Amino acid sequence: MDRGYILCVNDNLTELNSLSNALQEEFSRSHIVYKAESAEEASLILDMLQAARKRIELIVCDYVMPGIYGTDFLDTIQKSNPEIMKLLLIGSDEQPPSEYLLSRATVHAIVEKPWKREQLILSAELLLKIYRISNHIDEL
Repeated sequence: MDRGYILCVNDNLTELNSLSNALQEEFSRSHIVYKAESAEEASLILDMLQAARKRIELIVCDYVMPGIYGTDFLDTIQKSNPEIMKLLLIGSDEQPPSEYLLSRATVHAIVEKPWKREQLILSAELLLKIYRISNHIDEL
């Protein structure tokens, strides 16, 4: 079976490791999880995987990072890779502007930090299923 890829982007190394470990434990049979500490590093990983013709199915991105909001990074990804599912992590005191959430389809799901493992896994699982269904429809 051809494995898919999940990319986690978070400037907080503790959160990044916790996030990527939870996703790798749950999806290890079907996916490989990469992690990036910045949007720049994430872009390099995306370029590397795409050059190798690997399927990036899901990006899990923190909302507040140095130099760029996660929503802006995901907007950039949406323009070149609309098929990739996008999950945004937000702190309880961090809220993207409501007009952003109402006017764009860039973010497919939002999980509030500190996340509950079950909620994170269920959200990721749902987005991966949507990706697979969309990919299968395109093949038909």
